[in-house]
Amino acid sequence: MRAPFGNSEIVATEIGGQFRPGRDKIVLRKFGVIAKALWPEKTASHVAAICDCDERQAKRYLTGEYPVPYIMVRQVNDLMLGIE
Repeated sequence: MRAPFGNSEIVATEIGGQFRPGRDKIVLRKFGVIAKALWPEKTASHVAAICDCDERQAKRYLTGEYPVPYIMVRQVNDLMLGIE
């Protein structure tokens, strides 16, 4: 039996991420779940307004295709802690 270290898709499945071919990284979709809970309607629009980007880029942040900018992490953290 082969070890899963050589097969990146098996390794990604084991750690709960998704492998993006050609990017050589494993992404997690936790931010999208949290953002959807905070803004159930028009989630991408809210993220785009906070990050000052277009909705297409915001959808990429939500799916985990690109790392989330610090300003977005800070805003979500403040909302969850109730800091104004």
